[in-house]
Amino acid sequence: MPLCIYVHENRVSAEEAWGRAKTIFCQLQQASQPQNDRFRLVVVSWPSDRIGVRPRPDAQIKAQRSEMHGYYLAWLLDQIDPSVPVSLFGTSYGPRMITAALHLRAGGTIAGHQLASTSYSARSAVRVALFASALDCDWLLPNHHHGRAMTQVERMLIAYNPSDSVLHWYPRLNGRGGPAALGYVGVSPSRLGVDGYKVQLMNVSRSVGKTHSWQAYEGNPAMMSRVAPYLLRQTDDLL
Repeated sequence: MPLCIYVHENRVSAEEAWGRAKTIFCQLQQASQPQNDRFRLVVVSWPSDRIGVRPRPDAQIKAQRSEMHGYYLAWLLDQIDPSVPVSLFGTSYGPRMITAALHLRAGGTIAGHQLASTSYSARSAVRVALFASALDCDWLLPNHHHGRAMTQVERMLIAYNPSDSVLHWYPRLNGRGGPAALGYVGVSPSRLGVDGYKVQLMNVSRSVGKTHSWQAYEGNPAMMSRVAPYLLRQTDDLL
């Protein structure tokens, strides 16, 4: 039975995450082909409640926090039977946690932390869908910050939006002139080396406009009808 794991964005309470879980499950179920196809949904909630009143310090703290919580997600993935087909999807800082987890799962290190396991070859590849990704656009490249993540991926959808009003300011997260966000500009598959064939890009600016929140994606029936079969492994291509 497919297992779908969703990781939410910044400023989502545990209570809101629980309520969102029920909504997402129903939407995936309704959009599946055929409908009511069996699957499990897990929502990973992390401490993302707002800190202070200024947006930039809050965003900086949550950037570090979401990435470090990738360790716990990596540990969770390591407990799942390799025969279970797993899909991961998330919004904003959710993708940051997901790619951090996959990098750690492949034996990578983040801030001196490494997953305590050596059974990398026994793990099955996962399917990934990243929406409005708040991580540097070059982190998935070989030998970069999350450079081992792609080795754990069967297929990856990167939905990017050059109209996203929040990710527009991402280069100023840690000062002026920083790198653009993956969810703002995407990444050229050719730069990903041997894993480039796994990636599919989707420009969603016409569908969601300037909105950064998950609601813009889940509230779009046309998009969910394409994403649900992909996450549930009923199709390999979204285009």
